Amino acid sequence: MDPQEAHVTAGGDGDRTRSYARNRALRTRGLIEHVGRGYYDDALQETLTEKLPPGSHDRVEEYLGEIDRATLEEN
Repeated sequence: MDPQEAHVTAGGDGDRTRSYARNRALRTRGLIEHVGRGYYDDALQETLTEKLPPGSHDRVEEYLGEIDRATLEEN
């Protein structure tokens, strides 16, 4: 998904400047990564694995599930 498509999917207006600014913020925080030709993919699992202390890596899937539930809940 390119940044403008992602911006619209997330509820944004798809404005190119705003889309790429939000994309940059996500990329620099390690939440997404560039996979080529203007497309990006999820990097949260890799980032969590790198940042968690030793012994916590077996809980990465649990943390990802908690993040999904918290961010995808209907308000």
